[in-house]
Amino acid sequence: MVEYIWDPDKEIENVRRHGVSFQEARTVLRGYLTATWSDEPHSAEEPRFKSIGYSDLGRILWW
Repeated sequence: MVEYIWDPDKEIENVRRHGVSFQEARTVLRGYLTATWSDEPHSAEEPRFKSIGYSDLGRILWW
């Protein structure tokens, strides 16, 4: 089970810079064409992962 902790200010900045909400980005993880792997360089304090796949809006997102 993956737990998400969202920072509302970070989401506002992400929408402004990239046009992608965290709600849309999260839908990538439900996709059957999604690839996910460990992000070891950024996992010192907690496990982190990278994913690429299609969002529910049909956009390819790298997360």
